[in-house]
Amino acid sequence: MITDKEYPATHSMSTAWYMVDADGNVGLMAFDDNGPVPEFNHVEPDLCISDMAFGQGFSEDGMCVGIHLTPAQIYEICGEPRNLNEVNLWFKVILAIDPAYIPEFLLLCENEDITNYGCILPEMNLFYVDAFECIDSNHNIIAGSSLAMMLNAGMIKAIYQVPEWDVNSEYDQSAESVVFTKNFENAPYYIYCQSYWSSTPQHRMNVPSTPVNISQIDERFRRKILHVPIRFQDAEDLQIAEWYVCGSNVKVLGINNAGYSLFPINKHTKKYCLTEPFLIDFFEYCPKQKSYKCQRCNLDCARILTEINTLTPTILYIKAPTKDYRYFKRLNLPEYLKAKMALFSYIPSFPHKDPKYFMSIDGVAHMMTVESLTQLLALSKGWFENVVKVINPHVIIIDNEALPVFAEVFPISNNEVTINNSKYPISPESDVMDHEHYIKSLAQQPYRGQIFRMSYTEQEVEELKRTGGTFEPY
Repeated sequence: MITDKEYPATHSMSTAWYMVDADGNVGLMAFDDNGPVPEFNHVEPDLCISDMAFGQGFSEDGMCVGIHLTPAQIYEICGEPRNLNEVNLWFKVILAIDPAYIPEFLLLCENEDITNYGCILPEMNLFYVDAFECIDSNHNIIAGSSLAMMLNAGMIKAIYQVPEWDVNSEYDQSAESVVFTKNFENAPYYIYCQSYWSSTPQHRMNVPSTPVNISQIDERFRRKILHVPIRFQDAEDLQIAEWYVCGSNVKVLGINNAGYSLFPINKHTKKYCLTEPFLIDFFEYCPKQKSYKCQRCNLDCARILTEINTLTPTILYIKAPTKDYRYFKRLNLPEYLKAKMALFSYIPSFPHKDPKYFMSIDGVAHMMTVESLTQLLALSKGWFENVVKVINPHVIIIDNEALPVFAEVFPISNNEVTINNSKYPISPESDVMDHEHYIKSLAQQPYRGQIFRMSYTEQEVEELKRTGGTFEPY
């Protein structure tokens, strides 16, 4: 998801997610908060690779869903059963339950001091639980706790400890290189670690003896996984930005309505990879000067929100420039429509006489009269026409506050608006649900806007620079 450029990367913290290679093997990638971190996909924030061993990443409440491991794979994770005094992470334990006690066990798991995340191996009655609240400060089991009652009743046949899969990277000053480390021996997944330093590709940390395969994941979750066209077995290093649009703190270079950042593909090659598609919302565009990087206002115009959730939008949503970055989340529209949408204001920025660094639109909202906005839209008409040309939507939705200004410059007739000598169906946001079936049918049409290249070689970019085919967007 690309948002207002005050927020250059969607993920503000380190996270992790699932990948699958050309052989169908499943891998886990630990992403650093500097990026690159894939956008437009289902990468959940604030996960670690240990959070995903049993499919917890597919569930909002951390339940084990969607991944079906074999006994050999679970053994690779947990090893041999532990004695009570050997368990030190009671919030990450697997209990083998006597089949005769399954109903009683499940009833106890409804208590507040224990959480059952799910059965990870039905044929052995293995349940992944958090029993931390059953342990006192001295690491002893609390009498009368749910865990104590399970043990006293003989429900638990064996206890397995789930290890933490920690991966890390540190910069070695003497060697002038990044050193990757891990604190575990085995896992049934290929595991990759992304360094804090984006000048280093993602590095393979684990090669499983019995790798998890895509066939072991429920089909309804497979679309959420990052599919990469390589074999993990052959790839000691990889660069996820080579295949997916990624948010990153790396400097952006503009090429043909999109932003690209330079990343290492391997130890010997770098490429400019797509990080900001639809880069037609430059804050430095000056409606009065009709140029970028206008020096008269010191590049400090108030910033306008843009949000895009897909590389192939079929809906253009036009909003009033007064709406802040939280507006998209509050839209009262079905999620399947929001997933097809590119959200733009009808103007790229709002010039003002009191420049402040990172001025938000709230600071000048009082100046945004219908008259001033209509004048700015008339001056920015070419910019907005370029937005429409690049996206070429099948339908336009406009919020009701934006409609009076927009209609002054782009007349609307018979529920159509003419832009670039082409007619587009248009609907006020308040009327969308009354025409949902029609708008849905338009939104499901094939994407017909600009297709962006995923990457350019350094040599290609140097040639583009020589011929004026690049620009500095910020």
